[in-house]
Amino acid sequence: MIITSEKILSQSAVDATDIKGISFCSQMQGLVLVVRQGRTIRNAFSYLNQRATKQLRKAWLILQRRLQQS
Repeated sequence: MIITSEKILSQSAVDATDIKGISFCSQMQGLVLVVRQGRTIRNAFSYLNQRATKQLRKAWLILQRRLQQS
């Protein structure tokens, strides 16, 4: 991951100080809810954990609405 990140930065116009975070997940579909300041609201949701289906659906709908408003 370090080598790839260094390669991407050297080949792009992106300033490394503009990067706020990097995510790597081998589980594919997951969701971490954060507030505007970047603080997490709760633990990550994973599609493997079916206990949070109702909460995940609600969070997804809120996210879709906010994206449509921006």
